[in-house]
Amino acid sequence: MPYKISVNSNGTKIDAKSDLLIELGDADFNRILKNLHDLNNKTPLKKVEYLRIGHSSDMEYTMESQNGRTWTQIISNPFTDIDPFMTFDVSTAWKLSEITIQREVRRAFIELSRRCQMDSFKAMF
Repeated sequence: MPYKISVNSNGTKIDAKSDLLIELGDADFNRILKNLHDLNNKTPLKKVEYLRIGHSSDMEYTMESQNGRTWTQIISNPFTDIDPFMTFDVSTAWKLSEITIQREVRRAFIELSRRCQMDSFKAMF
């Protein structure tokens, strides 16, 4: 039975789904919330999504800023691979300081996929 988390964090609506329970006090979940808040302060975001692609074991990680910049990548099998292959489709420029923050978000997404089988995360700003 999937578990669902719905929270409002600093005005951001967060919805997540996993096969195993993710506690609201989970360090990786809190790392995602903190880093999304920090990133949103640097560059106002529109949405961040981390979603399973169909019935595959691959995940799509997307970010869209309020000014239309996008970041899309596929993460291959983060459920069992601690060092998964990734592809990137980044056609708009992002600052190094923004990439550094989103790397921490991605790392926490991968860890929650591996530990809790999280296969859906949506943040709307």
